[in-house]
Amino acid sequence: MTGWAETQTGVENVMIHGVQPIRTMSVSRGQKLIKEGSPSAEIFFVLNGSLLVLKGDILIGEVQAPSFTGELGPLLARPRSTTMIARQEAAVDVYLAQDLFSKLTLQNEWGNKFINTLIRRLGMTKKRVEDYQRLTIDHYVTLLAHLMADHRVAEEGFAPADIRRLRQEYEISLSAMLTHRDVQDDHATIFRLARQNGVEEKFKSQVSTRFRSFAPLDLSPFRVPRLEAALNFREAAKSLAEQIVILTRYLADFQTMDIDRLDSEIPVIDSVLPFSSRADVLHTAARDRLKDRMGDLEKDLHAMAERPDRDNLPLSNLAKQFGLDLVYRQQLREKWKGFVA
Repeated sequence: MTGWAETQTGVENVMIHGVQPIRTMSVSRGQKLIKEGSPSAEIFFVLNGSLLVLKGDILIGEVQAPSFTGELGPLLARPRSTTMIARQEAAVDVYLAQDLFSKLTLQNEWGNKFINTLIRRLGMTKKRVEDYQRLTIDHYVTLLAHLMADHRVAEEGFAPADIRRLRQEYEISLSAMLTHRDVQDDHATIFRLARQNGVEEKFKSQVSTRFRSFAPLDLSPFRVPRLEAALNFREAAKSLAEQIVILTRYLADFQTMDIDRLDSEIPVIDSVLPFSSRADVLHTAARDRLKDRMGDLEKDLHAMAERPDRDNLPLSNLAKQFGLDLVYRQQLREKWKGFVA
């Protein structure tokens, strides 16, 4: 359910080459402007505030005012490819896409602004794919290091107590063999090292279970086209939009893998979920772990709940103070999945 309402925002509407918005909307913090899979006949111009762009529960990035948004579906005549949630209360003007497209050109000011919106969106999405590809390779390194340590203990008679040290040593040595720049090359290197160290079959088996059919995507073809070579505005805009949608679909695959979300996403989640939801997560995380200190945590949570700015208070620091940061992060992600669904 979207959380917007038509409103008098106190912000002047934006007329774009004679095209008036059909309405102005206010989107409350934590509420959806658009939902993935929904119809897409409208384009929005963010007057103030900011919106998060999501594929499933994966955070792609943030759109801040002033900016167009909601442009991909109308450009490609497809349903919405992402969900957008207000990180801060936002006001947006709503335009019928066809009315807007009839006025935008590569030569006028608003046409250039629209193209620049797509260029930023392409860069944002490409960066997030890079981040998740690198995170997956890091998981590969950890998995291979564990298998190599286990294999060595079994083959050479090391004491089981040595396995933790061996795993750490292998992680360091494997990481040193990677470029940390070329994901495709690093992916191939890891499989080669698995074969050389006699754990290829076990590695492949565990990879297929945990990471499905992950294969690094070559990102070099995803770049801004030569706009001066485009026949018209629509052709240039669609070329950018098609690249963004391909990257967005690829990004969705990471939701099916047994990997964490990026560390950078946690502060964002901790700033958008309502305080009561986050407090419930922390309370649940603490229930079977704190015992003697449970009363102290509940006292701190109660004091924070009484503050008028409670929704702006992150709970990650409090979780860390009580030694609950890891479990809090894990359970917060689960709460986030339900929140954005």
